[in-house]
Amino acid sequence: SSSSSSSSSRRRPLITLEHATYDGALINQCDVGLLYWPLQYYASGFEREYDDLTYYANRTRRNGYFTGNAAYSVAMLRATDARLRADALRWWNTTFAHVRGAW
Repeated sequence: SSSSSSSSSRRRPLITLEHATYDGALINQCDVGLLYWPLQYYASGFEREYDDLTYYANRTRRNGYFTGNAAYSVAMLRATDARLRADALRWWNTTFAHVRGAW
């Protein structure tokens, strides 16, 4: 049928599992993001880089470790995919969202 052809043409995301039993739960920090920066892990190809960074950046707890947001933004800036580079500033801006003070 024609209704199923559009869904079957979408590429299935390539996600590196955070750990062997990872089930999609929210995470506290950007372990997978750190694979790309500073570790520069590209053995699985650039499609996986895009999928991992977009998936896990959105699976990281909003009240978690904000250093993760900084690492995502740097990894996105170093990425080959222009969509990731365009999104890097948004993640960088969230890095210091928890900082409050009278200074």
